[in-house]
Amino acid sequence: MKFSKENLKNSIIQFFKFGIVGFSSTLVSYAVYSLLVLLKMQYLLANALAFIVGTLNSFLWNSLFVFKKNNDTRNPFLVLLKTFTTYGLTNLLLSTLLLALFVERFSVSKYLAPILVLIITVPLNFILNKYWAYKKQNTIDIKQKWLPIFESTLFSVCVFTILFLFLHLAPFGNSTLAFIDGNLTFLDQLAYLKDVLEGKNSIKYTFSQGLGNTYIGNSIYALFSPFNLLLVFFSKENLNIFFNLVCALKIIFACFAMSYFLQSVFKNKLNTLFLIFLSNGYAFCEYAIKKADVNLWLNGVYMLPFIFL
Repeated sequence: MKFSKENLKNSIIQFFKFGIVGFSSTLVSYAVYSLLVLLKMQYLLANALAFIVGTLNSFLWNSLFVFKKNNDTRNPFLVLLKTFTTYGLTNLLLSTLLLALFVERFSVSKYLAPILVLIITVPLNFILNKYWAYKKQNTIDIKQKWLPIFESTLFSVCVFTILFLFLHLAPFGNSTLAFIDGNLTFLDQLAYLKDVLEGKNSIKYTFSQGLGNTYIGNSIYALFSPFNLLLVFFSKENLNIFFNLVCALKIIFACFAMSYFLQSVFKNKLNTLFLIFLSNGYAFCEYAIKKADVNLWLNGVYMLPFIFL
């Protein structure tokens, strides 16, 4: 690749601008986090909400200030979707795990821990924004790659809507996908996680584990899925609705992941109907349907296509 002094100068300026935006988003995120903690909100939930506000701030100023281009053909909705996807899979998940590790395991201050987390996650922000979220796209790329992925994912949403209505699954009825192990154990674990998110219990030591024990290992194994953060919006009385919704979201996301995988492997040349058939066949395979009873196993289903890439 040929570089000129002008290109080098522009790259340095762009990096500097990105640093300014990143610093402002860090301040915004930390301010929101500190305010919510002062208002007695559980620190993990406060971190998740601060992440959303900080990401929106980054998206706004990166679009207007850092990566702005004349005659830009990039789809702003797609850029925003990429931003939340990459940040969600890396920064939100990684920062939440690191935050819990620092606070619960190493007893770091709730106010200092986010700063330590940022030292690890901020370098990832630049790489993801520069080389993926804001990568130049043309109209052909959007139509050939992303439109079929959207159509395939939308088809899976329609399938789940029909299934929920036909089977009277909550919230369209009283039925639940948690019918064996899910009903016997996993719903209780979700109720425990609800208490942790509200600051009423701890993963460091809890009497919910036997006569009293740490629950860090079990939490990482069974509960530390980014989808489970949605639990903050549900009461314990609506755990069946939450359980069904998370199962649906994971399988739909598995369809999206496989659609993206197939488009990447076949260079956007796969017939759209064939893409819909294969990706939905993968998402609704026997393993996924059977493991919906304890949906922690579905994490592997939606992660596998990305791992193969």
